[in-house]
Amino acid sequence: MPRTKDLTGSGFSPLQATSITGGLDPAVTALGTTGPTAYPIGQPITKVTTTAASTGVILPVINVTIGDTFEVSNDGANTLTVYPPAGGTIDAGATKTIAAAGWNLFQLWSADGLTWKSK
Repeated sequence: MPRTKDLTGSGFSPLQATSITGGLDPAVTALGTTGPTAYPIGQPITKVTTTAASTGVILPVINVTIGDTFEVSNDGANTLTVYPPAGGTIDAGATKTIAAAGWNLFQLWSADGLTWKSK
């Protein structure tokens, strides 16, 4: 199955590429209060619709390559915590938070899947 970024690089719009790859997780409930117990992100676009206090999601480490980008939106009522994979970092830190009604992009910067940057 092609990835969204491969299709957009071939001339497809982001919306077309997401439709083809099924790259949207539209109704996620944030889980856990640590990385190992957080909801595992599996699609390029993750829309978190339920965020209990101190819950979160974790970025993938498997099947990712340098440059892969993941969009995470928080449509829940509380701040969402985003965890890097075990042993990893986001902007050189242990976690990133997204306020209610906010969103962030996360991009992989290392071949080992552990160094992430956000915007």
